[in-house]
Amino acid sequence: MFYQILQLRAKGFQKSLNSDGCQRLIVLSYNNSQAANLHMTVIMAKLTLQVRTDDNLLDLLAKSESGAWVIAEDRVQRITHVQVINFVGSQMIEGIFDRSASYRKEDNRLVVKFLDGRIVNCNVQFVGQNPVRYYI
Repeated sequence: MFYQILQLRAKGFQKSLNSDGCQRLIVLSYNNSQAANLHMTVIMAKLTLQVRTDDNLLDLLAKSESGAWVIAEDRVQRITHVQVINFVGSQMIEGIFDRSASYRKEDNRLVVKFLDGRIVNCNVQFVGQNPVRYYI
């Protein structure tokens, strides 16, 4: 598993850290066995959205977005990265999920926007007909 670790130092107590909606594990420790400085470590799991498309990857990369997908709102809050895979599974766009720019269409499907996208070669096989999956 891949974790992003953010360390914060603060005097006193930190009430909450609600910046991105990702799942959190908070570990508290004290410096010099006193409560003078509070060290907080926040560990957020990386959740990658993987979608399969027959759209042209170069066109999607130019727009920094994929098509519209059925994605539950609670999943949207946890997604950190995006992989848009071509239909045969030989290439994909990898990028960072842009939650603030992604939007829902009238049919409630999510248009997935991404940042720092790049096309890479891959060998990904989709089993079944569902074009959307997630992994940590």
